[in-house]
Amino acid sequence: KGVQFFDQGRFHEALSVFKGMEREAPSDYEVLLNIALCMENLQDLVGASKYYRKSIAVSPNSAVAWGALGALHSRKGDGEEAVKAYSKAIAIEPLNAELFYNRGNAEQARSGHAAAAKDFKKAANLRPDYYQAWNNLGSAYMSMAENKKAIDALRKTLTFIPTHPIPLTNLVVMENRQCDWSRRSKHIALLKKALYQETSEGRALVTPFHSFEFDLTPHECKINALAWSQRVDERVKHLAGFE
Repeated sequence: KGVQFFDQGRFHEALSVFKGMEREAPSDYEVLLNIALCMENLQDLVGASKYYRKSIAVSPNSAVAWGALGALHSRKGDGEEAVKAYSKAIAIEPLNAELFYNRGNAEQARSGHAAAAKDFKKAANLRPDYYQAWNNLGSAYMSMAENKKAIDALRKTLTFIPTHPIPLTNLVVMENRQCDWSRRSKHIALLKKALYQETSEGRALVTPFHSFEFDLTPHECKINALAWSQRVDERVKHLAGFE
């Protein structure tokens, strides 16, 4: 019943069920882990951390619990503790691509770009179609000014998501820095396609001052800028509601 409530997003009710089960079986790993998950979804991060650790105390070789604790630390902005928890999980499941990817994100968030690149590369090697890992590998290389490596990783990303605006714009910027225009016409065509896809859904492709890098026509610069200004107006309106 608790799992059913959880799957329905009824976290208070799920927590009540699991708490009742804890009273009967205080050392049940699954119950403790589910309590932690409920608490995290209810924004009780202190309680969630406590119960993740309780579940780990019962089952120290649970990569799931260590990974969940790592995600919680990342959410709290505690990169060092997140990396430690993910490392524990990886020691248990050394072929789990997602764990390497998550640890890479934790490293990247605390400016550990070299360590992040190593983890993203490992994740991509373990799962070659893991385009998020390829994309973040490109971003890590960008942060280290490893332009050629960034280009290679971002080009790999585009084989899976050819019109996604983030890797696409990053790739063109990197190619410009490297003076590698061997695929420029192809990438500019993809950018223009992405521009119309994004603006049709009310999103800008790039910040307006970056438009010059992408060979946008005056009309394309205008529709991109209009979408950007609409986004800014909506954000200002949202923030004004807190005054």
